[in-house]
Amino acid sequence: MNLSRSFRLRVIATLVCSTLLSIVPNSIITAQDSQPNKGERLVKLEIKQRSILDGLTSIRVGQGESIRLHWTSDEAVVLHLHGYDIEMPLLPNTPSEMILEASATGRFPITSHGFGASDSTHHDHKLTLLYLEVYPH
Repeated sequence: MNLSRSFRLRVIATLVCSTLLSIVPNSIITAQDSQPNKGERLVKLEIKQRSILDGLTSIRVGQGESIRLHWTSDEAVVLHLHGYDIEMPLLPNTPSEMILEASATGRFPITSHGFGASDSTHHDHKLTLLYLEVYPH
């Protein structure tokens, strides 16, 4: 099988990140109980066949709100929250969390990068999954 150099590097980077993340305590990275902490908003998101289940198109929060996005996916992918420059690899059927404080206001796309792309650069083949909308308080 002839795989491009960029795809092989992405696979290696994902494996390295996954190995490093396995060293960090589960309470920081993955959701074992998916219970929100006090003053935190928990949003559970599931990706199936490259789209968010339940038709969710945006998450609306107030500026300063703490948010925990609990993700699962049926295939490996890298998620990117634009505007906050947060990237996170997801492995198939492995819960992971993106935790942030909504400090910047605006409408920010959460995109997927690399759903099975074997001949692209990191930002090719991106797909907007949903938006994070942060409103001023």
